[in-house]
This record gives sequence, structure tokens and C-alpha cells, in this order.
Amino acid sequence: MIRVTNWSSHQSYKDRRPPWIRFHKTMLDNYEFHMMSAEARALLPMLWLLASEDEDPVSGLIQDSYERITFRLRMDLKTFKDCIDEIEQAGFLEVLESKGDSQCNEVVTNPYPVRNKTVTPETETETETETERGCDFDLIIDLYNQVAQRHDLPIAQKLTNARKSKIRARLKDCGGMDGWKSALEKLERSDFCLGKNNSGWRADLDFILQESSFTKLMEGTYDNTNTATSKTNRAKEAIIKSRGDSLNAYPL
Repeated sequence: MIRVTNWSSHQSYKDRRPPWIRFHKTMLDNYEFHMMSAEARALLPMLWLLASEDEDPVSGLIQDSYERITFRLRMDLKTFKDCIDEIEQAGFLEVLESKGDSQCNEVVTNPYPVRNKTVTPETETETETETERGCDFDLIIDLYNQVAQRHDLPIAQKLTNARKSKIRARLKDCGGMDGWKSALEKLERSDFCLGKNNSGWRADLDFILQESSFTKLMEGTYDNTNTATSKTNRAKEAIIKSRGDSLNAYPL
């Protein structure tokens, strides 16, 4: 069984099978994506489409056997397995069961209905156990990605253990989910973080999760009045004003 990582970033519908999925244009600059082979890059969006067919709309699961998947995608099994290994190493999916043949279906299908007896599909998320521990990583990443989409910032594709650890720390620093939302609002109002600076640099999730960067963001260091761009503009305005005063002092 295969599970797409960070599945919510590819969704627009949370309560039914989506007729389409999101494909972010930031994939054009995604390093892990472009380091994969051409076959793996072509397979990945097909896997996203297959995941959208699962009965549980937020699971991100592909429960078909490798033989059935390769039949639908018209691929040979060896190429498919090689690509799956490559995509998993790049962090775009997880293989939850044996990478074998259709025999794994017996293992997959038995526990799945039992889970649905106690959990409503519309509210279940792939990070349910983490949510129960008081930290909804999926929601936190999704909130950031919503901002990133609006302002053409790098989309977060992979939820690593390192990122989880930093998310917990930053939530502790800012007082929880309300503080995280406040940080994202400050990010949206910062021209410097959105790329309106001399170098064109843009903030990403890892930048925000750094302790020093997050502290500066919350303290207003990256507010427009404090950005390098604004300082440069104010300096230019001062020069222009001083030149004007000089001309006025010596009229023709």
C-alpha cells in the first residue's frame, strides 16, 4: 500500500473524491523532483490521481496491488518498482506495506473497514495520531501552503521528523495555533519575505521554522518599515530631497 505524503496540499475537496487535484507550479523549482529520473517524474502525478480515488478522501492512500496499478498506467512492473523506490527516497510517498505483489491486498483490506467503524472518514486525517498529541502537523503545513500559493512562495512538500521537531518548538514559542496564524499573517505583510528585495530571495517553510528567523518575524524585524528595501527607498528619498533643497537654496 502506498501513501502520498502531505496529501492535503494536493486537495481542494475534503469530504468526497476530488474530480481533480492541485499541481503546484512550484514543482518547476523543486530540487527533489528534478533530481528524479524522467520515468519517476512522469509517474508521480499519476500516483496523485490514483490517490484521489480512495474511499477516504483525506487518506492519500493507493491500496491497489502493483500489478493492478501497472495495468492501469500501462507500465512494466520492474520500471514501476524502480520508480516507486526513487519517489519514496525523494520523500513524495511512503510504502506502508510489502513492495510485493497482489498478495498484500489481503493484509491491506482487512483492517481498513475496522478503522472506519470508529472514525468518520470526513474528519480523519493522515496525521490523526499527531493531532491527538496536541499538534496537528497537517493543518500547520496546509496553512503555510495556503500562504505560499497566494504569494508564489516555495510549497512545503515533505513533513520530515526535523520539521516536526521545529514545528513543536515554534508553537511553544508563539503560544500555539493562534500564534502560528499570527506569524503567517506577518509573513504575508512582509515585502522582504515575499521576494520584494534586492536579491529576489523568498522565505520558505524551513526559514520560518528556524528559531532566529521566527523570532525576528514575530518581533517585526521583517515588517515593511524595517526591510532593506524600505531602508533603501527612504535613503533615496532623502537624497532626492536634499538635492531639491540645494537647488532651492541657489535659485537661478
